[in-house]
Amino acid sequence: ISELSELAKGAGLSIVGPPLRRRLRQPDPQTYTDAQGVDRIRDAIEDLVEEGAEEVAVVFDDELTPDQQKNLEKRLQVASRDELQPRSKKVDKKKKALEKQARVFELRQESPYLSQAAARAKINEQDRKLRRRGESPVVAVRVLDRTAVVLDIFAKRATTRSGRLQVALALTLYQTPRQGGLFRGIDDERETGGSLGTNKQERRRTMDVDQKTMRDRAARLNRKIRALETHRDLQRRRRARQGAPTVALVGYTNAGKSSLLAALVGDQIECLDADDEDNRFSVDDKVFATLDPLTRRVEVADQTALVTDTVGFVSKLPAQVVAAFRATLEEVSNAAVIVHVVDASAPRHIIRARCQVVDEELDALGCRGTPKLVFYNKLDAMDDSSSLREKAAVSKHVAVGSAASGDLGDLREQLAGILADALLDVRVTLPYDDASYGGVRDEILNRGRVFSEAHGDAATDLVAAVPWDLAGRLRPYKSK
Repeated sequence: ISELSELAKGAGLSIVGPPLRRRLRQPDPQTYTDAQGVDRIRDAIEDLVEEGAEEVAVVFDDELTPDQQKNLEKRLQVASRDELQPRSKKVDKKKKALEKQARVFELRQESPYLSQAAARAKINEQDRKLRRRGESPVVAVRVLDRTAVVLDIFAKRATTRSGRLQVALALTLYQTPRQGGLFRGIDDERETGGSLGTNKQERRRTMDVDQKTMRDRAARLNRKIRALETHRDLQRRRRARQGAPTVALVGYTNAGKSSLLAALVGDQIECLDADDEDNRFSVDDKVFATLDPLTRRVEVADQTALVTDTVGFVSKLPAQVVAAFRATLEEVSNAAVIVHVVDASAPRHIIRARCQVVDEELDALGCRGTPKLVFYNKLDAMDDSSSLREKAAVSKHVAVGSAASGDLGDLREQLAGILADALLDVRVTLPYDDASYGGVRDEILNRGRVFSEAHGDAATDLVAAVPWDLAGRLRPYKSK
């Protein structure tokens, strides 16, 4: 719940009152929560309306189905639906009575113990409570789920062209099955003068057209993203030809990945991304500060590595985000080493849960066999970090420090050791007349794994897996 509050604040919402918790064996297929939970939410909304609220958002800590979202918006409205209709479409008395009877029927379904007279009295009391000086206020009640909040944050954070395209695709995939909600139709009528249609068949036809439009938009965005993927592949191949290993910084959102990248880079900033030509990247204490992969050259021991900062993970990561940010997450899949940044200042049970989320996402990306180094960050925010430092001293591939203050511990040394053990597949041709033929061949045989060796008339062809630093020196001998 605390994480949902942080996400809601990141989306620009103001949290009012304590969270409403409801334990259920399984979610209700109609409204996710039961009738008592709906009543509690409605009572909280009415209290906010009495205090003068004009718009209320109800956020659920899970993804809602389109039907659940639509049903909740209908049942949580604090003004009757005829009051939400535009003035150009007056509702006659007969229709108004039928709608009131429908509300009585719904209320009696939710609360079977109520008689018809008691249900009608309760509805009249609700309408009377909202009536101010003979007018009923129109209060917009929006029902949001965790996915909608995350996507809204992404839309605010996206700055580059690739980031905006990926966010637009994720929003389109999320909104397509949700066309035709309660407020969607009312808003369209207010803008178009009632062109949505009054009967069910016309509304169904309009929603079908809208969904087709959304699917066409998703197809166009996919084509544009694929074109950017081709460009990223070219960039990746160009970097691979340089013989420099790629290090991916991964971790839970707001764990300090961007701060670690800034500490590793220091004053040696060189732009390697076409979308980030201003040589600047954001280091902010907020969720999802980085959406696009940022790559910088970093000197590690006696070799140069390309360190990439990636989008942060979060629990219950929406499927639309994974699908839309596939190209961004590929930077992690192609990395030679993964540095898992962990916020050590969080409680231990939260650290374990967040590490489990990150490990599951890495497994889904096919990174199970990639060498990994864990960096416990934000030690300066801990009351006592001695136990964690002792653990890092005896553990392999574990480092501790505080990236914001520049304290990286032995992260560079451990990273250099992992890179020295990491191997890269190469195919080289060693001419016999080369002065360093014997030394180069012996180093390949001693430090790498040779898969095949063929002796020709003028040269020796080798296919082997060698360390990254040796692969960089073998570039002049690369087979054509």
